[in-house]
Amino acid sequence: MERNDRGVGHDKICPAVENPLTTYTRLLHKQIELASELERIADALPDNFDQYRCRELADHIPAVFNVTLTVAHDFLHPVLLHRCDGHPFSKTTVERLRSERLMDQGYAMEINGLLLILAGPKNNTDMNAAGYMLRGFFENWQRACAFELEFVVPLATKQLSNSDLSTMASLLDRHLMVTPTACTTTRNALKYHSMH
Repeated sequence: MERNDRGVGHDKICPAVENPLTTYTRLLHKQIELASELERIADALPDNFDQYRCRELADHIPAVFNVTLTVAHDFLHPVLLHRCDGHPFSKTTVERLRSERLMDQGYAMEINGLLLILAGPKNNTDMNAAGYMLRGFFENWQRACAFELEFVVPLATKQLSNSDLSTMASLLDRHLMVTPTACTTTRNALKYHSMH
């Protein structure tokens, strides 16, 4: 077992062992958890929020967000668009998803900056504005992840070939240093997927 620069243990063969859609699904669930933590911080403003947790979230959110955004934008959505000609997963839907996720990326950077300010020793932030920003972001973030989980992942499970899964695994592997994986499945996951 090796440790990456974020202290997250991972097995070097993880991407080859685990179905990449399982990894992607776990990352989406992780984003929903992080969004819930932002909600708790917003609820605790102005006086009862955890400054230390704000610092941790500022370190963690961009990493998790950027991995899923890269996989979705550069691979998953375009492949599904190509595979699903005539399916309700239309070009318009893909373009909207990609546009919304890119806007969320910019918003995530603003939230990251806000969390660092909240974590700081002297805080003159307008707490009402901070709460509004946090809520606007985590509500959109949760909705986007829920859509991916309910619609995109099941469609990908049906449409991606073994070659597609291999490409997706390689893309995840390139981002493994920031991907909080814990390999719990075996190569049978890929074999099972290819039969269904």
